[in-house]
Amino acid sequence: MADKVLFVDDDKDILDTFKRLMRKRYSIDTALSGEKGLEAISTRGPYAVVVSDMRMPGMDGVRFLTRVMDISPDSVRVMLTGNADQQTAMEAVNQGRIFRFLTKPCSPELFSITLDAAIDQHKLIISERELLEKTLSRSIKVLIDILSMVNPTAFGRAARLRKYVKHMTAELGLKSGWQYELAAMLSQIGCVTIPQETMEKYYSGGKLSDNETAMLSSHPSIGKELLENVPRLEQIALMIGQQDKPYSRYRGDQPPAKRPEAEIGAQMLKAAIELDLIVSQGGSLDEAIVELTGLPERCDPAIVATMKNIKTSRPGATAMTTRIVQLMPGMILGQDVFTKKGLLLAHKGQEISLPLKERLANFWHNGFIEDKVRVLIR
Repeated sequence: MADKVLFVDDDKDILDTFKRLMRKRYSIDTALSGEKGLEAISTRGPYAVVVSDMRMPGMDGVRFLTRVMDISPDSVRVMLTGNADQQTAMEAVNQGRIFRFLTKPCSPELFSITLDAAIDQHKLIISERELLEKTLSRSIKVLIDILSMVNPTAFGRAARLRKYVKHMTAELGLKSGWQYELAAMLSQIGCVTIPQETMEKYYSGGKLSDNETAMLSSHPSIGKELLENVPRLEQIALMIGQQDKPYSRYRGDQPPAKRPEAEIGAQMLKAAIELDLIVSQGGSLDEAIVELTGLPERCDPAIVATMKNIKTSRPGATAMTTRIVQLMPGMILGQDVFTKKGLLLAHKGQEISLPLKERLANFWHNGFIEDKVRVLIR
């Protein structure tokens, strides 16, 4: 898949010649127009490299490669044209972000060298993205596991928000889904400054003092300040800082997928938080969605609509009771875990991690919690 190349040109002879010369080294598909090229990307892609002629009937090479950049941003784009004027080169580079600009006639040797360089560039793009998505995500998960011990109420909520946001991202067909999930995971990080008792009172619908209300109102900005200077988390920090911003304060003339990432991320967090608050205070998921649908000034109706088919249980999950020492990472708590004096240690729905398992085991060994707990196993 990494060496797959798409070559677009309105001259069939040129396509056939290059495909014949290069077929032993690369997996090459061809298309006779920009429109056919977009269709190939949709049906047979993704491609590591997309090569396009400039002068084609209908959609020219600049317009085509600009569209490729939008729908397949990881594909490395190469322009091959007989029109070597400076303006064409500038348009190709500036609008289509072209990796290489070649002129006809182009020798097979130069074409092959260019494809090799483009494929190497594609591998670099993919490896950097995997490093960012996997390594950064896993590092943040470790941080979340540790912070969840400080305030299990807030970070139990973050786990639920992540589930909601992941579902919304898929329903809306949004790119960069990892950013939205990380924003949900880190959305409650500012709550480390808020007492556990205040968080529990808030989620249960209890009356808050003016001081408690002020603390809760400040946690998004605190979270933003904690994250905005971390490399690669700038957009996520913006999402977290705006998570309480009502939909009425945004423009509403664009569908979610067309809005800036920080804006749509913040609005998904807003909808997920509102939904979770209603459910945590005793409402059903269906009741929460009906209520939010009737409050378009607070939550974007297009986002609320995506939550109608959220699954509240895990497919194929088995409920059972197990001893604390038999807990395994990946199990899901089927109940809140309290100490015998009523201190909350972990929330229902929280995934067992190695640090959480060790913490619960330590509390059990010292006689502070009961020996058995309900869990879900996939």
